[in-house]
Amino acid sequence: MGSVNGKQFLALLEVDKIQGYVFATNKLREIRGASSLLSEINEVETLKILKKKYSSAECPILSVGGMTKVVFDNKDDTQARAFLNEMERVYRERLISASVTTHIEPINGDFPSALSKGEKAIRVKKESKQYSFQLNTSPYHKRCSLCGIYPAVKKSWDQYDEKYDWLCASCLAKREQKRELKIYEEIIKKFKEESKKVDDFPYQLSQIGKVSQKEGYMGFIMADANRMGEKLRKIKSPEELSQFAGKFAEINQQCLIDAICNAFKNTNLEGNLLPVNILIFGGDDTVMVTTADTAIKIAVEYCEKFQKCTQNVLSDEISISAGVVIAKDSYPINSYIALGEELLKLAKRKNRHCLATDKKEETGTIDYKVVTASSAEPIRITRYKEEYYQRNGDEFYLTSKPYTLEDMKKLVSFCVRFKESNFPRNKIKSLEKILRLGRETSILEFSTLKSRLPEKQERLMNDFLQQFKLVNQMPWKKDGNRYETNLLDLVEIYDFCEKE
Repeated sequence: MGSVNGKQFLALLEVDKIQGYVFATNKLREIRGASSLLSEINEVETLKILKKKYSSAECPILSVGGMTKVVFDNKDDTQARAFLNEMERVYRERLISASVTTHIEPINGDFPSALSKGEKAIRVKKESKQYSFQLNTSPYHKRCSLCGIYPAVKKSWDQYDEKYDWLCASCLAKREQKRELKIYEEIIKKFKEESKKVDDFPYQLSQIGKVSQKEGYMGFIMADANRMGEKLRKIKSPEELSQFAGKFAEINQQCLIDAICNAFKNTNLEGNLLPVNILIFGGDDTVMVTTADTAIKIAVEYCEKFQKCTQNVLSDEISISAGVVIAKDSYPINSYIALGEELLKLAKRKNRHCLATDKKEETGTIDYKVVTASSAEPIRITRYKEEYYQRNGDEFYLTSKPYTLEDMKKLVSFCVRFKESNFPRNKIKSLEKILRLGRETSILEFSTLKSRLPEKQERLMNDFLQQFKLVNQMPWKKDGNRYETNLLDLVEIYDFCEKE
């Protein structure tokens, strides 16, 4: 803990390995329960404890997404320490298998400096922690049939798989959690305003895959605000941070709700079941699943709306980057997480690149991947193997991912237009073979393909080439000896874009 020379103390708490806790199982019901438990502790129990026992504490300046920050006004850090000890007990008793890291930082009249030092100290503590658990090896105990780690304590009926599961205390708490994230109620209200009824959300991933345009597939979205640390360092006081966090949370929730509702406003919902699940929602992190054909659409609108709203409401414009995975609904959730994190990192790198250019524009970015076969290799390696080749000293990149929001919107719009024009499917699928033939041959073969199209479809293809600057070396963009194209990015999502 920090020194105790100041009169104010910043108490910080963060849940360790939060994704490991939420996604300990592949079952949607328990994932929703884990997320709800975290939200309940953050948004309800923390406030109750502060109001009941700690009169010297200001309202939490932040308590969301597994993070809590509270300022205590005392001569020493006794109350701050007692509060963190009590919160550790609450997390241990409610979550069972999750741990937390805490820190107390004296403010000494300089809140931004204390906040920066406190967050750095938390990171150092978390990185230096020794995480361990003991596998159940006793012949007299069963291992949990969901997480496979802890000893089972009770047999529980799964009404969706119609079988009994032996669950550990942690998985049992997740299954028995009745409270839902508040955003679910707000989504239902929003649909009601649009005269559309929503009664419930899926408890199985297969329920989402079943109603996707391409049956059996679903979309996974992982989104995160860009450079939030830089934004927070500009804040001068606890009151300012509290106001910022409140407005940020309100904007974040409303933009996500609007994006979801717009994606499904013309969809007939079977049994009034909205095929969406928000798995993590708090702070600047959003993780959700939806149908395969709405995933990119929701990600684009959510990022776009959020940036516009922060520009209008907050003092600083904030953009969001997102990684989108489209795969079978039977694909393991941990694989979705791993791919989503990789894609998000690549999207954020694109955002930093955009800021480093002459324009220095703040822009949301999106990267995506359609998975048709499982692979243990990182995306950058698979892209190098599958979407890159060399020929006669030239380098060919068969993708332009990641995309800025503006270019991603254009790509999705063209995908819809190609579908509505009944563009020959065999021509779409033949593009990959053509683009692997090297510069001269691919240009010749593509020109021949384009010239044989009906007039309306040829105009559409010309418009695509013009918009993505593929005209001069059709269908390539040239930069030195590097050639790049957007055509196969269109092909990749062609089956997962719905007609307007």
